[in-house]
Amino acid sequence: MTTAFPPGGTYFDGRKSFADVNYDASKDNAINTTQFLEAAESLTTLFDVLGSAAFKPVKSDMQGNIKVNFLCFVLRLIARAVN
Repeated sequence: MTTAFPPGGTYFDGRKSFADVNYDASKDNAINTTQFLEAAESLTTLFDVLGSAAFKPVKSDMQGNIKVNFLCFVLRLIARAVN
């Protein structure tokens, strides 16, 4: 897979970053779950750039973990809305 970079840019330009994940100091430094999962998903595309088949299991595992965490997050939001 070929990944296009912005002219004069790098792979990381325009990607979600963990540095951009907000946290709430008043809630014991709780992080913004949506932002964290978006940054994690963005990180998985780095394995495409590296290009080795050796990274496929790592990428797949990370994506599976992200999906499970996103599902748990959504289910908690639904549970709060129902209660």
